[in-house]
Amino acid sequence: NLFVVTDSLVSDATCGTPAAPLPAGLGSLTQSAGTWFRAPAPLSPAVDALAPPCATGSDQRGVSRPVGAGCDLGAIEG
Repeated sequence: NLFVVTDSLVSDATCGTPAAPLPAGLGSLTQSAGTWFRAPAPLSPAVDALAPPCATGSDQRGVSRPVGAGCDLGAIEG
């Protein structure tokens, strides 16, 4: 499993040897409907990183998941 931690994607080691942190490729801090977030940039490795079904049916803004071929990592779906 991968998690967005600040500006890096890191493994939680459930899938074997932890990988080195990868740049998350997040956009700038944005506010929408009272929620602050940094969405993944279009070429971020977090975009479409997980095969559906997604762990949750929507992101923290209420946007349905997935958008695109897979589920984005983190609280925001592209």
